[in-house]
Amino acid sequence: AGKAAGEKLEEAGKAMEKEGADVMVVSLLDEVMWMLNVRGGDVSVTPLCLSYLLVKRDGPSVLYIDEDKVDDEVRAHLEAANVRIAPYESAIADLRAECGSGKKIWVDPSSASLAVYEAAGTESAILKKTPIALWKACKNPSEIQGMKDAHLKDGAALASFLAHMEKSLPDTGISEFDFGVVLESFRAKQDGFLTPSFDTIAGSGPNGAVIHYRAESDSARTISKSELVLLDSGGQYAEGTTDVTRTFHFGEPTPREKECFTAVLKGHIALDQAVFPEGTCGALLDSFARQALWKLGLDYMHGTGHGVGSALGVHEGPQSISPRFGNTTGIKAGMVLSNEPGYYETGSFGIRIENLLLVTEKETSNNFNGKKFFGFEPLTLCPMQRKMIDMDMMDEEEISWLNNYHARVWEKISPRVEGEALDWLRSNTARIESKLLVTK
Repeated sequence: AGKAAGEKLEEAGKAMEKEGADVMVVSLLDEVMWMLNVRGGDVSVTPLCLSYLLVKRDGPSVLYIDEDKVDDEVRAHLEAANVRIAPYESAIADLRAECGSGKKIWVDPSSASLAVYEAAGTESAILKKTPIALWKACKNPSEIQGMKDAHLKDGAALASFLAHMEKSLPDTGISEFDFGVVLESFRAKQDGFLTPSFDTIAGSGPNGAVIHYRAESDSARTISKSELVLLDSGGQYAEGTTDVTRTFHFGEPTPREKECFTAVLKGHIALDQAVFPEGTCGALLDSFARQALWKLGLDYMHGTGHGVGSALGVHEGPQSISPRFGNTTGIKAGMVLSNEPGYYETGSFGIRIENLLLVTEKETSNNFNGKKFFGFEPLTLCPMQRKMIDMDMMDEEEISWLNNYHARVWEKISPRVEGEALDWLRSNTARIESKLLVTK
């Protein structure tokens, strides 16, 4: 976790003192888990426990949870952080009692339920976002290393899976549903794998154009060598959370498919390479990912990036990259965001390319008005399918980016795979020659 639960609670106490609050209500489950450095199993694909946390400025904080789920190790961990355990069902009554005793209650109106809102005393409560979401979003060095370790494992699983499918895809194809099942089996071979981080999206042909498509066993389309496949998936590992999308073809893509894929890839590269001053919100970065599509008169109807938790939710705030200007959260170092432009041709195919990115401080030749400048480091380690790229649309800088990215994938993943997976990785990360003709 990189920081003890007791330290986090102390920081919360200092924030409460500034606001004049005696009690802070934490009701978002991922915030409860993060504050206390625990994880649970009450929610599918996300390691959460049904719970409330009351952080108290004076006296022990209280975790409201089904006590049968707390073993001796976790109980001792919580006691060391000055946290006592109480029955989940008593949370609202206890909160009401705190309010009735004259305590000032800090409630985050963006996440509190009606029951919490009313129990806290709407007239006397401090209604303001707490700083927990932003603290959680800015990963510390231990969390960053955990995310990198998780992506090493995920990259090995993906390389092994894709190598296997390219070699063994039967002429009769495989259902989208079974495709996802096989992928999970490859992830499960990695030490520390817990569950998928969300239900796998495997869309073949026109199903790929359904942005949040989910295959069902009784109605799934067959993946064959004649259609594009969009695969959006991720894993929950003990070390961190992954989310990756690749679009590929087991046969030969059409010129139209290659044109659209390459435009999406160019947008992905443009955002990956962006450098921007501190305080920049995601809405100001979103158009980087759309420029190449806009030049073709194309676009996509979803945001470009969302935050990702550290061994928590695959979607987290407060940061995002989206054309919606309502989110003014400045992007900060240590945040993890997805970079996932796409294009969807209804009734035909869907394309999306997604890497997770770590926000890092960049060295620039100047620092205007003393500002820091930030950029991105890719965490995801999975090749882009070469035959999907129209090289005539790529410029030299983009080809250089692709070569550097593939060199990174090879360096990080090749020691973790062998046999057909290693051969597949070598082929799919091979250097692309420059288009420039060198004459003597």
